[in-house]
Amino acid sequence: MRKEIEFTTRGFFTMDYSLLTAMLGAVATYLVIIIQFGESPVEQIN
Repeated sequence: MRKEIEFTTRGFFTMDYSLLTAMLGAVATYLVIIIQFGESPVEQIN
């Protein structure tokens, strides 16, 4: 038999693979937004 290990944060929510994938998705989205705002064109003043 295989036992499932369950981690909880004092009963607020369960830490499992769905939480991990949600966190990775949030980080990836944040990085995409930061990269897009970081690539603003630089104007040269002559």
